[in-house]
Amino acid sequence: MSIFKKTVSLIIKISAPILGMNPVESGYISGTDILFLKDSICNVYLIKLEDGYIAIDAGASEKEVARLLKEYDIDPTQILYVFLTHSDSDHVAALGLFKNAKIYLPKAEVSLLSGALKRQPVVKNSLPDNIQLNDVTLLDDNDELHIEKYTIKALLTPGHTLGSMSYIFDEQYVYSGDAVRFKKGRMVLHPFTMNKKESKNSIEKIRVLYERGLTILTAHYGINRK
Repeated sequence: MSIFKKTVSLIIKISAPILGMNPVESGYISGTDILFLKDSICNVYLIKLEDGYIAIDAGASEKEVARLLKEYDIDPTQILYVFLTHSDSDHVAALGLFKNAKIYLPKAEVSLLSGALKRQPVVKNSLPDNIQLNDVTLLDDNDELHIEKYTIKALLTPGHTLGSMSYIFDEQYVYSGDAVRFKKGRMVLHPFTMNKKESKNSIEKIRVLYERGLTILTAHYGINRK
């Protein structure tokens, strides 16, 4: 990792408590095959398959994610699919560990990775050095995938970044990344939002699902049910 990326990661880590980021301690959702790993500032979610796992995002620290996988006796090569909610550095750091994984990325996020647009005035998003944009499969809004027993629907929820995407599993769980922040039971904007208007519209999309009884699994603000 470059000095610049390390500096950005350190700033995010220091800022996390101030911004109210409160990821859930590592463990399983009771009665399910869903494991959540608490990285330094965020949760990486793993969904069990017959012979491996689906991962939602890839954490802020490759070293920390590797340690957590070992703690739960999971070899990184068992991660067979990774669904990225967006391309910020605290969501892609451990991608290089997952040698056997097919990586999915929102198509609308490509402009941030190609350099056509910058995340912030001095920040350009990028994938780990050993992962190229050609290595990922791009998803559009409403794309639907079937992996073993799971039906996964891609829901574009832009605002935090241009291409932020949430993933709906079996009309039960919504993995929302940073599309929404839960604060004292309310849904509000996540910090570092690129487009507040779009973000508010995306929060309303998630609110509809929440009101229908779906569980919202965020990257930094825990697991939220009605």
